[in-house]
Amino acid sequence: MSMRRAIVFVGAGLVLVLLAVFFAVPEIARRRAISDAKARGVTLTIDKARLTGSGVRFFKLEAHLDKVPGAVARAEEANVELSGLSPRELTLQGLDVSIPDLLAALPQLEVQRAQYATGAAIENDLQRIVFKDALVHLARFAGESTSLEVAGATAEIGDETHLRADKVTGTLGASPFGPWKVVVDRTREMTTTRIAMDPSKPDVPQVSIGQTANATNLDINAPRAHLRSLGLPYSAFGLAADEDPEIEVDASTMSTSGESAGAMLFQTWGAHVGPFPAPVDVKLGGKWKGQGESLAIHDGVFQLGPFAGSLRGNVRAGLAPRLDFAFDSEPIPCGDFASQAAQPGLIGALLQRKTGVTGSVVLSGSLVFDAANPAENRLNLKPSADCSFTLR
Repeated sequence: MSMRRAIVFVGAGLVLVLLAVFFAVPEIARRRAISDAKARGVTLTIDKARLTGSGVRFFKLEAHLDKVPGAVARAEEANVELSGLSPRELTLQGLDVSIPDLLAALPQLEVQRAQYATGAAIENDLQRIVFKDALVHLARFAGESTSLEVAGATAEIGDETHLRADKVTGTLGASPFGPWKVVVDRTREMTTTRIAMDPSKPDVPQVSIGQTANATNLDINAPRAHLRSLGLPYSAFGLAADEDPEIEVDASTMSTSGESAGAMLFQTWGAHVGPFPAPVDVKLGGKWKGQGESLAIHDGVFQLGPFAGSLRGNVRAGLAPRLDFAFDSEPIPCGDFASQAAQPGLIGALLQRKTGVTGSVVLSGSLVFDAANPAENRLNLKPSADCSFTLR
């Protein structure tokens, strides 16, 4: 064999080897990805794979959680940067995630998250995940008749996490909420979540949450604005679909090692409440401090139309608070109460004369507000009047 023929033969052989590697490596990576997913309880299908300069690109991916019926994630493409045959960085395009019952899925999701974090299932070298303009659909994310949809989500997940969601919407009971803008930043020491509810102020968060290994801070600062302009669900406040009162919320709570402390002040103007024939102003406020899930309110105050007095009860602090309040007003002289035209018709006309009117009117009641279960929300009012008058 001449030298020239030998070189041609070796060159042809090298080309065949390179072609074999070119076609074999993507298939090996595809099978490895499917095998790794299966070890974590995920059935993964990948339509095809192609070698790139830094790794491999997968097309048409679909993943199902074996122990969570209906939970599925799809992606148009996945670019995987490889170190040898181990993934180092994953970039997803066209990501769409749907979980039909998040509450039921949470225990299994937590198990799989723990396995991923500790490497208990298999060794994994993946250091960073990136996706852009993703869609997420969650049903029962906070209880019955609740749903959540996240559009335009962009994330970088690694040693630090930075997530942005341009449009978060959903349903709570009978009414929708959003759109809100959500930003999450996680470092080794702290996770910070900011929620901007007012579309006219997309960079001003009305809700801020800070979480460390030992403490959680929740701050709500929503200046006076119409409820609908903040994208709040009207059914959670016991309102009809056509009502849109102004509200203001200033609240903060801190939980550290099982102990919680906080304060809140909620006000609304022009709300239709129970037996009041015209819109009234409402104010609820108080402080709490202690351990456990249910904390007693102290320094509680309330105002409901012409009535004002003390408020007592319990609050369940956290990201989905629950309020259980009872209240009693100070007595209002019947003559003063009549002057506000709260009693229509003949009796109201007689009382408004204030001639020989004696006695007082008081209001007592209770309020339940559960952010995680709006079907439980209710307001009970019990007015009591002991008025007498003489006719001239």
